[in-house]
Amino acid sequence: MRCLFLLFLCFPMFAHSLTIATWNMQTFFDAETCGTEYREFKGERWTRDAYERRVRSASEALKKIGADVIVLEEVENEGVLFDLFNEYAAGFSAKKIWRYACFASEKGASIGVAVISRFALENVRTHCVDIRTNGAQSSVRPIVEVDVKAGKRTVTVFANHWKSKLGGGENIRRAQEQSLSFAFGRRIHSGGAAVACGDFNSDLAQFLRDESGEKIVLRGKTDCTSVFSAWDFAHADGGSYAFKGKWERIDHIFFAGAVELCAFKVLAEPPFIAPNGFPARFSLFSHSGLSDHLPLCATLDFL
Repeated sequence: MRCLFLLFLCFPMFAHSLTIATWNMQTFFDAETCGTEYREFKGERWTRDAYERRVRSASEALKKIGADVIVLEEVENEGVLFDLFNEYAAGFSAKKIWRYACFASEKGASIGVAVISRFALENVRTHCVDIRTNGAQSSVRPIVEVDVKAGKRTVTVFANHWKSKLGGGENIRRAQEQSLSFAFGRRIHSGGAAVACGDFNSDLAQFLRDESGEKIVLRGKTDCTSVFSAWDFAHADGGSYAFKGKWERIDHIFFAGAVELCAFKVLAEPPFIAPNGFPARFSLFSHSGLSDHLPLCATLDFL
């Protein structure tokens, strides 16, 4: 397991609310070949010039998202975070720079999960599940847990990228749900505030609901944890990911505890969408586009 924690000095900030976003960046590999990259990123098509162009366009996209905390999925390594930071730091307001970051991935994995933040990050932890097939450990991305210190307020953020639907993976996603349910429940039962963000590879309709239908139930091994979904506050159809021309809501922002939702939006706007209205997925052939997922952004008030 690799885990990176970056810390940059900044002036203290105080907040009564927090904006948090999640974005799957779609196989964001750097220009170095280490052997764990996806096959298409090992050939002549993927060059340093192509990578640097992608860093520039991604940094502009992150500025447009503009949230205080952004959970990022499908980032290859901590070096990509440094490159993005150096790019968007140039000419960007010092008050708006994300000065803190953490990254984690499974040992030998191709991609990992990251959190960038304008507020201090503390107590970084990872939650891993042990799933074995014929005695061999399956590749499972960790859930990253980190405390965001927004002035005198603290919210625990869980960064997720659950197992893909390709080739099944239901049992692995179930184990990841159990892990999140336990950690999330522990946080809110102690009186704190918690948010779980990321690509869950599970549509909203695939999660259980409580009897009232108002909350999502994260199923644990023994106990369950009830949370709110930001999608339930959306005022439009659509989703964050399109499969065979149909929208899916597989990216999520769940919250519970001492916070309430004030605003929620899907960034279904340029440069995140293509002319056909679906995500402007990154093309390795033309080096155009951003990602096959749209970012989600929520504003949360502390209670």
